[in-house]
Amino acid sequence: MRKKHKPNPERQLRKKNYIAQMKETIAQNTLAIDQNPNNAEAYMERAIAHNIIGMRKGSLADFSRVLELQPDNTDALFRMGTIKISLNDFRGSVELLTRAIAIKPDDYDYYYSRGYALLKSGEIQDAIEDLSKVIDINPHFDEGWYWRGVAKTYLGDSHSAIKDFDTALEHNPRFAEVCFRRGIEKTKLNDFQGAIDDFDQTLKLNRKFTEVYFYRAVAKFDMADYAGSIVDNIKDLQYDPACHETFFNLGMTKAELGDFTGAIIAFQKVLELHPDFEDTHTQIGKCRYHLREYENALDEFTHDVEHRPTDPSPFIHRAILRLELGDKYSACKDLRKAAQLGNKRAQYILEDVENEDD
Repeated sequence: MRKKHKPNPERQLRKKNYIAQMKETIAQNTLAIDQNPNNAEAYMERAIAHNIIGMRKGSLADFSRVLELQPDNTDALFRMGTIKISLNDFRGSVELLTRAIAIKPDDYDYYYSRGYALLKSGEIQDAIEDLSKVIDINPHFDEGWYWRGVAKTYLGDSHSAIKDFDTALEHNPRFAEVCFRRGIEKTKLNDFQGAIDDFDQTLKLNRKFTEVYFYRAVAKFDMADYAGSIVDNIKDLQYDPACHETFFNLGMTKAELGDFTGAIIAFQKVLELHPDFEDTHTQIGKCRYHLREYENALDEFTHDVEHRPTDPSPFIHRAILRLELGDKYSACKDLRKAAQLGNKRAQYILEDVENEDD
């Protein structure tokens, strides 16, 4: 389980006092508004105080009133736009921030927030354009480089994303999230050692960045460092004991080390957490095959054949097992099906089996 931090009485007291101050600010500005319903400054101050203590609905209502009184108030447009981002109203945020940019086109904060909202709404290319504008206005702003890199990962452009992450780290070498993201992209490019170096650096910068263990385990697996991968998988499960993907990776790693019984235990845990997780039954079947538990292996392959009829993999594994058991007719039937699904290996095996009969 994740460690719980001890409460800090001094911090709690400061927070309590600050909230009390904000409530007093709200009360004072409410009185001012009662005296003058067109007092835009009072609405503005009350909106900010509402937002600080988490009363977003009241904050949005007050900012809306400010904009009725002062349609070109860019601060109100910006603040309201950022609140809508926090509420996942990305389209509403973009509309407000676009109005702010039209009035004040050289403020990189506006482009940055709109770029983020566009990214979250799936408008990736538009997001990249806004984040590029951020960089043009303020090339030292590490967040601009970082988020443009993230946007590029959504387009599958790992090389260009890594360049942006590199620049973000030049401006802020202690930006742990950038190291982490760069490590993921390096993994995609098969630069596993570079990825591990980035994941190591992420943990040096922030020991609480526990998500790293999952991805570092994957990189170590791809480098055939199976012992190291197991250590990281177990570490990840200490923080996230219900992660079925980690149990699956642990099973794959144990199977590579020949610990087929241990792998089966891990795969069975996957099925407890996620009964329909793809390929798990086939992996259990492969382990049981190695343990010469042929009938049980056959049941596992048949399960995936029935539940994944468009995937050639379980057909091939069942065919190989059936050949082992001397059932050439059923094996060839499975191989033909796998070949029909586009698997060339199945076609080669089928030809070898049929040539043996000739």
